[in-house]
Amino acid sequence: MKNQDSKNVPDFRMRGDVGRRDFLRYSLGSFAMVSTGAMSFGCGGSDSVAPEPVKPYLIDSNVTTTSERMVSFRYDLQGLAANEIDKVSKYDDFGYGDWQYVDVGLPVVPRTDLIGSTYVAPKRGKKLVNFFTFSDIHITDKEAPNQLMLLQEFERYAINNTSIYSPVMMYSTHVLDAAMQTMNALHKKTPFDFALSLGDTCNSTSYNELRWYMDVIDGKVIRPSSGAHLGEDSIDYQKPYQAVGLDKSIPWYQTMGNHDHFMIGSFPVDANPSLGFRASYVADTVWAVADTLVPNLKTFPILFNMEDFKATPQYYMGLIDGSTPYGNVIHTGLSTSPAFAKGAPKVVADPDRRSLLRTEWVQEFFKTSTGPVGHGFNLVDKTAPAGFACYSFLPKSDVPLKMVTVTWMPPAGPGSRPSWPPARPPTSSW
Repeated sequence: MKNQDSKNVPDFRMRGDVGRRDFLRYSLGSFAMVSTGAMSFGCGGSDSVAPEPVKPYLIDSNVTTTSERMVSFRYDLQGLAANEIDKVSKYDDFGYGDWQYVDVGLPVVPRTDLIGSTYVAPKRGKKLVNFFTFSDIHITDKEAPNQLMLLQEFERYAINNTSIYSPVMMYSTHVLDAAMQTMNALHKKTPFDFALSLGDTCNSTSYNELRWYMDVIDGKVIRPSSGAHLGEDSIDYQKPYQAVGLDKSIPWYQTMGNHDHFMIGSFPVDANPSLGFRASYVADTVWAVADTLVPNLKTFPILFNMEDFKATPQYYMGLIDGSTPYGNVIHTGLSTSPAFAKGAPKVVADPDRRSLLRTEWVQEFFKTSTGPVGHGFNLVDKTAPAGFACYSFLPKSDVPLKMVTVTWMPPAGPGSRPSWPPARPPTSSW
């Protein structure tokens, strides 16, 4: 992203000295764009004690928005094959960590073209509210036994399933905390009236994913591992740390995304109980399912059929090994291969991995130390069906502005065969 007006045009030299912790510290401040007593662990295996000391991941105090400064990346990267995306140790060798600041901002341009040709811009404008949004955090239990990582490793579909696997899974809670620190710093410059999360806080409906998300925002001690808690005493992304959290003077509201109530964002957990989706969350063996995308490659948008999970051949889909510095993907391959002659790969089961019902997911937002109570779900119509998550609110009593949040909820009863994306538009009766 070369900019001739920049005072700092990047030369794209290798930046092997910039590690993942440094990247969080020095760059998150430029990613943010303002759009309109006792330690306790948030979740995960209370039987074992986390090592000390517990330290925060602090970002650079020099925080700016993208309207003031941008980050530039290389766009001509080559080297890694599609099925090598988890080879994180090679990223520096091929320039994947090569980034620079560009001392030119991206202008904020009013999009009047979205309004219509009859719109006439006012001669004077006034800022009604100052707020920020954040979205698609995808807090991930990377050690869960029921993921689909092998499908990403196949990568013959060219659809970039980054919710199936991405290296940022190792640091999803850390990235969120860095973003909260960024907002805190901007709040000191120009106070925010409120914040709005647009959903996909979790990657796959799990209780521990949701608690990590809210505990980060609340500024609690985070233990970002599950099951056996491998590597928490030595591996950077596994170590417990003190989240800074969001300034408690900023009220924040929540919406529900597809990943918050669908397995991996696509499959209603209880739509077909015979498939065992719910049990797979807390199992002590790695998931073995079919290559579910194959039957539907010729359709667009791609439709996922629940029954495809039963097809053969079946593959162990894998998980991230938390004892490895770069998060090696392990336990993948054809279930009938000699490597699995002794049966399914074993993991340490964790009850905190359980999948939440919509009603349970919503109720967790009443168990936070930041405000407001319920984070908007207290405003849901009391006569609405259980699990309904749509509401509206007035951010400022003296400003004629109403915020409306909408969540798409498909039928998910036993015997239904839902697909994703939806075949029909959402209706209030869903």
